[in-house]
Amino acid sequence: MAQVDLLKLINDFGINSLHEFKVLSHRDRTIFTSRLYKKLENKKYKTYTLQSIKSSDGIRFHYNCPKGISSKEQISTFLNKLSFYSDKSLITIPLKGRKILKKDYDINGRRFKLDENEMLFGEIETIEKCEYGGEIQEIKDNAYIIDKAHFEHLVEVIVENKVLLEKDYAIYFFTGIEKQLKKEIKPGYHLTTANFSLKSLREQFYEFDNMSTGYYEEPLPPILLPQFSNVPAEIIIEIKKQEKELYFKFHQRLKQILKKEIEQEQELLDFMREIDNEVRILKKKFEIIRKAWERKKYFFILTQSVTSVILSVPEAFGIKLPILGGTTIKDYFEKWVDKDEKASMLKLEPFYIMLRIDGKK
Repeated sequence: MAQVDLLKLINDFGINSLHEFKVLSHRDRTIFTSRLYKKLENKKYKTYTLQSIKSSDGIRFHYNCPKGISSKEQISTFLNKLSFYSDKSLITIPLKGRKILKKDYDINGRRFKLDENEMLFGEIETIEKCEYGGEIQEIKDNAYIIDKAHFEHLVEVIVENKVLLEKDYAIYFFTGIEKQLKKEIKPGYHLTTANFSLKSLREQFYEFDNMSTGYYEEPLPPILLPQFSNVPAEIIIEIKKQEKELYFKFHQRLKQILKKEIEQEQELLDFMREIDNEVRILKKKFEIIRKAWERKKYFFILTQSVTSVILSVPEAFGIKLPILGGTTIKDYFEKWVDKDEKASMLKLEPFYIMLRIDGKK
């Protein structure tokens, strides 16, 4: 499976962050870059990825993740939320660059000319370091001169969110030169754009205010519940598995909303507001039950010594005791069971799965 191959490559080099990529030796960094190119630009990988997404009859999003739109934390929040809201999502990370041309070589055809902010992306072998110059031993396939910062953005997005590759199959990563990507993602794949035009919807998915700078130029708008920031992807994936029935019902409702072509984004935002309201109601109900349990717990401690003696006499179950508020032992414990049953019933509520995510913050 293509996603597994990509994950294996990252793990083979022990890369868990952009910093760990940067501190690799020049040789290892070149090898990793060349292998990453082969994985992501491979026609079989791209065909498999697009076919996997196309064959899904569920919710399919496409998010174009250009450099500079937000921090890695905000991107992770966005991708976690997107993986929850979709069955399959295609994440494209465009690179700015051009194919290697003859003019890029010097007179002897061996020494490569690169600016300090450029690097090579392709199936390349080098004699020496190639990041800032160096001798090219062989260019095996297509190669590109690309913006170094854009490549680092690509690495960061993938490695910081590799859990989505490892434990979930909702997210697929794609890269390539910007112009080519637009040609490869065809309308026939019926993808819903996640590059939302509605500012309020962008704010809710990123869970921050200003998308262009990353700084809060205005007061942060209320982020609707459940909030995904600071919730590890592993937890979100686990909740999806544990609450399969509720998750299925949630997706069925969402599919109906996304079928609407008119005001689709507003409908999605309204649905998120409905979820927020229901989660708040559920939180209040669980809080009432929790407080009731707290009160009963203290009564239980006080009556432990009494009941340990009385319970040896069956008739004692019908005796009303002042310490239990004038109720019988039988009724007292039935109320405990009733509280437990009420809590269990709340777990069947349609948006209980959302409450669980919010509770993991």
